[in-house]
Amino acid sequence: MLVQFERKIVRNQEMRLKFAGDGMRFMESEVELEAAIAGLVPLAANADLYQLAVELNLVESLVGLLAHENTDIVLAVINLLHELIDLNEPSSRLFVDAMIQQQGFEALVLDLSRLDESQPDDATGVFQTLAVLENSFELHAELQDTILAKAPQLLSFLLSRIQAARFDTNRLYCTELLSMLVPHASNQEAFAKADGVEILLNVLAVRERARESAPIASCSLTLLTRCARGSAIAKSILHPARSRSSSRTSLRPCVLACCRRAADLYSNKPKACSSCCYLSSTLLSHTDASSDARTQ
Repeated sequence: MLVQFERKIVRNQEMRLKFAGDGMRFMESEVELEAAIAGLVPLAANADLYQLAVELNLVESLVGLLAHENTDIVLAVINLLHELIDLNEPSSRLFVDAMIQQQGFEALVLDLSRLDESQPDDATGVFQTLAVLENSFELHAELQDTILAKAPQLLSFLLSRIQAARFDTNRLYCTELLSMLVPHASNQEAFAKADGVEILLNVLAVRERARESAPIASCSLTLLTRCARGSAIAKSILHPARSRSSSRTSLRPCVLACCRRAADLYSNKPKACSSCCYLSSTLLSHTDASSDARTQ
């Protein structure tokens, strides 16, 4: 199975080089390669073969195909990785380790910008990519500390995606991934420099104005409270950098709004305002104006 897969890769490369200007001439080899990738999916049900697959350089070949010009090939690889890197299968850690060695996660993140989510297949590919990242973070916790340094495009994608006007599962998934990454000290500086907190506050403000109860609002507030645990991010909320444009609104009033929101809800819905209370108290611990906030 793996031998046939490698042969299809070589044949596709040869056909692309030979008929570089005529896509119809190498289309058959592309279809064959895509079918060969799909033929590896049953491997996911045979964990005993994972070690052998890694030793035979399966991951190296898959990472190379993530840069393939044909996005159908890329989507087939993403689907296979989604099947192989399973949170319920501890042996999947072998593939995660191999992906790290082959810089596979960097390649995977780069493909996010190539996919058009207006197309159903591409939207599925984005979802599966996010799932691969989440499972990998769970299987290899250290990856959460290094992924943004190795693949800074991931943070840009996640922050951009959560601002989309239409709510969908991929948008929610991006918020959940941020909630995994941002609490780590190694990621907080990058998050603050990318105006991540302001973006989250704006997302919350939009949902509040629209009076919508979509899951993204609750998830964003949870993420914001996790972000606030880092002093660097808390200070970025309360004391925006001087280098920012003076026309931009300070985020400090948002802290006061959280305090007022917590106070308004406390008497009738104590559970509903728990996140606001936590956020407010955490942020106030990082400011010298706590007395002003409490009085308001």
